[in-house]
Amino acid sequence: MATVDELRRALSRPPATLTPTTGHAAVAAVFSTDGPAPELLLVRRTTRPSDPWSGHLAFPGGRVEPDEDPFDAARRETVEEVGLPLRPEWMVGRLDDLAAIGGRPGLVIRPYVFAVPGPLPDLVLQEREIAEVLRVPLPYLLADTGRGPMAWSRGELQLTLPKVDLPGVDVPLWGLTLHMVDDLLDRLDGRGLGLARAR
Repeated sequence: MATVDELRRALSRPPATLTPTTGHAAVAAVFSTDGPAPELLLVRRTTRPSDPWSGHLAFPGGRVEPDEDPFDAARRETVEEVGLPLRPEWMVGRLDDLAAIGGRPGLVIRPYVFAVPGPLPDLVLQEREIAEVLRVPLPYLLADTGRGPMAWSRGELQLTLPKVDLPGVDVPLWGLTLHMVDDLLDRLDGRGLGLARAR
């Protein structure tokens, strides 16, 4: 079972940094630490036709404003979307930058990892964007429970992608958010990313 100190050590490896061509986004992977094991906060995005990640499981986050630091953007978006103010000293590290390859080509997403000490405050969701918040125990993710392949297609493109089914949730964890989760898991246990972890 990973502790906050183990998360911090796992994130000491320098993250990959990408240069955006159309803009930056930033997200916050937030762990609550008031239980027997750290729990990762995921949001289910509200279903909206204008959102390329509509209905998906994700981390709080969004676009970086002009002249705004991505770290500040991740914290601002977390307050706006779920009402959780993140103190700078709660950050335990950064994950690799990711290029959005589907809905927003050229956009680079920068993930920050936070560990919140003590109980979480009551969350207030921005319902236009966030439908619900989930808390997923880190041991569940490290055990690769519910992990398997999924068929995905867009136009003539057909791929087999990794997914993780979560208890009581009718949509899987997949795509960019799962890639970020897997970056963290691989830093903790060295078992690889994506479909490789299901073997």
